[in-house]
Amino acid sequence: MLFSGCGNGYISFGGKVTFEEDGSPLTLGTVVFTTDTFQAEGAIQSNGTYQLGSISQKDGLPSGNYKVFVIGAGNVVNEKYVSSIDLAFTDRNTTPLTCEVVTSGKHRFDFTVKKALTKP
Repeated sequence: MLFSGCGNGYISFGGKVTFEEDGSPLTLGTVVFTTDTFQAEGAIQSNGTYQLGSISQKDGLPSGNYKVFVIGAGNVVNEKYVSSIDLAFTDRNTTPLTCEVVTSGKHRFDFTVKKALTKP
């Protein structure tokens, strides 16, 4: 995938989210990029890819350092939400995922997440 900057100064990009354990794609959820003052998100497609949008769909975001987390990557089982990924990756305060977006830098960010711990 190749994405270019938009006229608003935002950098448009995408990437892919896969599982650390086996390399399979995460097929559901939303990738969220956030700072103290800005947030953008992109829906994860069935093949694990996403494109980032902030003000409008797929428009990208300004240069900066971002924390990255994933929401909505689970299902409802017996009327209870069950995440398919390790909960550390679902919270802005605990996610280990980060990235730096710069105008002349790469315009694709791939991430790996851990599968949710299952009870024996």
